[in-house]
Amino acid sequence: MVATIAISQLVYGPFADRFGRRPTLLFGVALYFAGSVSCVLTPDIGGLMIGRVAQAAGAGAGVMSLRLA
Repeated sequence: MVATIAISQLVYGPFADRFGRRPTLLFGVALYFAGSVSCVLTPDIGGLMIGRVAQAAGAGAGVMSLRLA
């Protein structure tokens, strides 16, 4: 999960430079929410792991925007 946050910051940085912080954060929140819903609805551990990776990728947007401020 920590690696996912680190890699997602590398993706969100140029995305935020191109489109701005607000759309980047909104996308990150939407991805985090989708990962949360996936975690709640999944019946097995594999789906839970995929949901947690999606949550980590979404959280990377918030971490990246704090570093730009």
